[in-house]
Amino acid sequence: MVFLLVSCERPPASDPLREKNSAGLAAISAPSAIVAPEAKGTRRILFVGNSHIRYYISIPDLFANLCRFNKVEIKEEQVVEMGISLLDIYNDHKKKLEQACSKKDPDGNYFDYVVLQERTPVVTNNAAEYKASVKRLMALIRANSPGAVFLVYEMAPSRDYVRNQDEFRKLYQNILKVNREIVAEQSNTKLYKVAEAINAAYAGQSGYQYLVGGEDRLRRGNLTLHLLNDSGFMAAVQLYASLFDRLPAIPSEMHFNDNEPGKLRLYAVKDAVSNPEALLQIAMSYR
Repeated sequence: MVFLLVSCERPPASDPLREKNSAGLAAISAPSAIVAPEAKGTRRILFVGNSHIRYYISIPDLFANLCRFNKVEIKEEQVVEMGISLLDIYNDHKKKLEQACSKKDPDGNYFDYVVLQERTPVVTNNAAEYKASVKRLMALIRANSPGAVFLVYEMAPSRDYVRNQDEFRKLYQNILKVNREIVAEQSNTKLYKVAEAINAAYAGQSGYQYLVGGEDRLRRGNLTLHLLNDSGFMAAVQLYASLFDRLPAIPSEMHFNDNEPGKLRLYAVKDAVSNPEALLQIAMSYR
């Protein structure tokens, strides 16, 4: 289990969107963001899940890049482990979770935002376990963060879109159904629409092309199909826009990988991401 903290300065709430950010991407207006508890001091976000949050890329790292560049003050904590389900996290790390959830904050909410990400097979084959795990973890976290906003991570189907589009679409519809049921059953909860953004990218929305040199630029793997630089960039922008009600300015460099798990270093966005403008447009459509 990993607990990682990052912090940056918070921007003025009234600061307008720039016409262009440092990567040359056009500004896009966004609707009202989700309502978070009023924070006294630094806000906190907790990521709970497995390698779909951090493997080839790290959504928390990319999100932190955006925070630092945009002078947003937030502290990040992770309970992330390879191949683990939310039920396993609760059973195996309950004591550490309880310790984290026993901490106090002056505003009455230790965590302001929480991302919950389940294993794909559980989402598609055991909706009852998925719903029970989400409910159990929410109850534990809300003990000291009653006003926290929960974002349920929408898993993309564990099928190769390039070779098995029919099965991908079948599983995709089931994933949407189950996640929408979970959100409808919980208060102060919304979807983190990663699957919908990936599906839109595969469909060529905003002119995006997922095949570059015959290779899928969105996901890699056989059964797990982890996010790569393009989809990780898109997911980080989705998260930022959902939380802060604004389009993030994109730094010229962010932490990406060179197709090796866990090996992150700074790359120029224009070199690491095949079509930043298109992916930014898609991300804003599914925030």
